[in-house]
Amino acid sequence: MIEAILRDALKGVDVGTTPPGGGFTDVGMHTGGAPRNTSWPLVRAVLQVLLEQEGAHHTYRLGMAQLALWETERRLGQSDAELLHASPAKAAMEIDGLCEMLEAAAVEGAAVADAEPHLTHGPSARLCVQAFEARCALLRWRLEGLVETRAESCAESRRLP
Repeated sequence: MIEAILRDALKGVDVGTTPPGGGFTDVGMHTGGAPRNTSWPLVRAVLQVLLEQEGAHHTYRLGMAQLALWETERRLGQSDAELLHASPAKAAMEIDGLCEMLEAAAVEGAAVADAEPHLTHGPSARLCVQAFEARCALLRWRLEGLVETRAESCAESRRLP
């Protein structure tokens, strides 16, 4: 991919006209696919550096945990109704993905809760972590309810007369 970008630059054309030749820099693109989105990792790294320079590492970690949980809530909200009517394989894959997202958010939130700044920043920090835990529990409850509804629907369709 780097070679393809270099060739385009030497030709004086816009980047992206020469297809990449594969190799380690073409991971996931399979020689000629869509360019990778690198803006989020860059934004996240800049936020981390800026907040850590100001001594606000705890704020960065809490923000990333909140963002991960929000993204899980948003995705469940978008696919909630779809999952009731999706094929069993698609629904299982989507629910597994949501559970993995919730787990990642909970792990990040647990690391924030265990951090010393959380313990020393007083009641507002404790309330923030308690609210985070409550949102995780609610999301888990919604996922379990969705699985139960799908199981009941599937069993009902196979009920003998």
